[in-house]
Amino acid sequence: MTVAAIDIGTNSMRLLVLDENGAEILRRVEVTGLGVGVDATGRFAEARLTDTLVALRRFGELVRSLGIDKVAAVATSATRDAENGTEFITEVHDLIGVMPETIPGDREAALSFAGATRLRQSGRYMVIDIGGGSTEFVLGRVDGETKTIESAMSIDIGSVRLTDRFITDRPVSGSTVEAAAAHALAAFDGVPHAGAAEVIGVAGTFTSLAACIQHLPEYDRSKVDGYALTRGDIQEAVEDLASRTVAETAAIPSLDPNRAPVILAGAITACAALDAIGADGATVSEADLLTGLAHELLEGSSPAEPAT
Repeated sequence: MTVAAIDIGTNSMRLLVLDENGAEILRRVEVTGLGVGVDATGRFAEARLTDTLVALRRFGELVRSLGIDKVAAVATSATRDAENGTEFITEVHDLIGVMPETIPGDREAALSFAGATRLRQSGRYMVIDIGGGSTEFVLGRVDGETKTIESAMSIDIGSVRLTDRFITDRPVSGSTVEAAAAHALAAFDGVPHAGAAEVIGVAGTFTSLAACIQHLPEYDRSKVDGYALTRGDIQEAVEDLASRTVAETAAIPSLDPNRAPVILAGAITACAALDAIGADGATVSEADLLTGLAHELLEGSSPAEPAT
């Protein structure tokens, strides 16, 4: 049996195909910026919508050509917020052959936790998932095969949303960076502290920062996964990115150029997220929501259980 998971995110569209043993057959990422402008207008912009539907059409064609047995798709923050989200989901259904599930923040958090901790030893973990429109904080335990979520919060701050609100041009002043950071930190007020938990950072902001900070000549998943990213590293990245134009940012060898407009806001969000839980860094994981969804399909099980 083969399975395909599709993540319709606020900034990127992602596809993961696994075989019956959980081995990766195919992975695709296309950054389309679907949620750009949604925070201000409440609607998907036509150009972003067109680019996203083209990417998802390609995903649908790949899935059909591979003869996948099970397919699932989830849509997150931007689709939850957009007035034309329902119309968009109907179009996506026609392209990929299944109806995407527009998931609430708690399910998004549970899938991220399941993916990030799938191969972890027993212990307590805080997973931070910075998306384009929201950031999830998931604190939980792993006991063998059992995953228990102690708390999960989804907050409407992410790389695209913070860019739309504060980063209107590049380079940006120190005062603008400080204002964006203060806004994100205030939004994260009340997030449970990680305590003794290991902090895991997932999704495009953390993985992109790990690649850039290592000055990789090109993006290398093997060097990104498991990288220990410090709060100081991220702050240095914020200062560097704030001094660059978008074009200069896009020229960073290990960064997807389409992430250039929002990576600064993502880095600011990452600093604020770590400050909110009193952490001095995070271990970066390539496994995240998409991994959790794919293995949920493969194993036919729920990603995690709430604490009782």
